[in-house]
Amino acid sequence: MTDSRVEQAARNNAKWCDDVCRAHGTSGEFHDALWFNRHAVPRFYPNVVTLTQGGTAAQLETIQALTATGLPGNWGVKDSFNTLDLTALGFQPAFEATWLWRETSIPISKPATSGLRWTYIQTELELAKWEAAWTGDLANYSSTPPPRLFPSALLANPEIIYSEGEQREEEGCLSLPGFRGSVIRPLYVTMRAQDVTGKSYEMRGEGLLARAFCHEIDHLDGVLFLQHLSMLKRDLIKRKIRKLRKSGDW
Repeated sequence: MTDSRVEQAARNNAKWCDDVCRAHGTSGEFHDALWFNRHAVPRFYPNVVTLTQGGTAAQLETIQALTATGLPGNWGVKDSFNTLDLTALGFQPAFEATWLWRETSIPISKPATSGLRWTYIQTELELAKWEAAWTGDLANYSSTPPPRLFPSALLANPEIIYSEGEQREEEGCLSLPGFRGSVIRPLYVTMRAQDVTGKSYEMRGEGLLARAFCHEIDHLDGVLFLQHLSMLKRDLIKRKIRKLRKSGDW
């Protein structure tokens, strides 16, 4: 697989990790070279996913800073390109794997030839059934079964289906405390999503609500408000963050 495809696969996986973490109330942070979560994450999920093959020095620096924060329990790093040596930081390999790539233009195999059945999960009941099949027979657990890994919040799938006008205001984010920047957003938007029963609904937002819709849906796509700033402003904020990290204040 080409490097560009591996990077696409790694970013897609990081977005899924972030979606699952957000569904559990602990969102992560996307940066140039990696995604990470400063909080305890759901079981089987990493705290760090590397997004680029280069930039290993910055990746190691961030991971080392995270280990110093004393995250609770055992936590892991998904080294998407197998380029990091983390033994000095106390990590041990859990498993090795290979990225798989499937072109979206390839038709899905028919059940008659493959034995597989493809379907979209749209309701909480369907999600619960899928998780039960994925988890296996709960009777095999000697103690209390583990909590749900895939909550119904994963079904929301919000998207902006209409936008109009323009507004420019300062914007900040809890992922980057203390930093703000002027961001252009639509003045009016219409958002479509699903409720916990899988029923589709639409909601219109104006002004601050429209901005909030755009900001939060950006997060689901792995986008921070920094990416809407000028390159000069963005680089200035990044330099300040690196300085804070070196001084131990970040």
